[in-house]
Amino acid sequence: MSTARMRSLTRAWDHAPDVETWRQIAQALDEETGLAAWRAEDACEVYDARRIRADLVRFEALRAAKDWRNLAFSLHDSVLRHMPDLAHPALFHTAFGGTKHLVERWLDAVCDAIDSLADRDVDPDGAARRREAFHREARGLGRSALMLSGGATLGFIHLGVVKALFEADLLPDVLTGASMGAMVAAGVGTRSDEELEAFLLEVLDDWSVTVPELGTFRASTPPLCVLTSNRTREVHDALKRRCLYHWVDY
Repeated sequence: MSTARMRSLTRAWDHAPDVETWRQIAQALDEETGLAAWRAEDACEVYDARRIRADLVRFEALRAAKDWRNLAFSLHDSVLRHMPDLAHPALFHTAFGGTKHLVERWLDAVCDAIDSLADRDVDPDGAARRREAFHREARGLGRSALMLSGGATLGFIHLGVVKALFEADLLPDVLTGASMGAMVAAGVGTRSDEELEAFLLEVLDDWSVTVPELGTFRASTPPLCVLTSNRTREVHDALKRRCLYHWVDY
């Protein structure tokens, strides 16, 4: 592995303009460092790979047979059995581009199973029982949340994280933080999607963020931001006023 090559990739990774570019560079870093092999290997000391593979086969068979009752039972058992192990920090702090492929396959299979259970046509009474089951599982497992740490200059980094998650439609509903992170979480959490877009664009306009009662925090260097829209919702007027706006037709 070339040191210069590694430095070049790391620098590009740190300054990736969007999530997809970040992911591509992360995969290249994994190839350069040999961590791609770690991701491809099923075996790991923090989880039972054999049982996870067995659950994947069971999910696929039950979905193919449209055996929704047993799929729900199997999903419940698998999530309770594996989730504590698959949330281990070592699985997410090792490689640049993600965790073990087996873990990703299991997570995808769980999502597919949930979609199958949620989308199938049933009578109204059955639908009501299914909703209650989903609510019960949600109460037991909790929800994803975004925690933003403290540190005055980290506020602009937090905004970059929020922007990337927002554009990828991955921003959690539950936000919390400490110190500057709490300010950013409060500013983000009290706005609709359109208002949030305008809030993020304040960085483009004045390179600053205004927090009521605390004043305006300004960046020491001009940030570079690129916003995209797939037209699933109207582009906010704040974007057109403050940015170079270009529409690419089909």
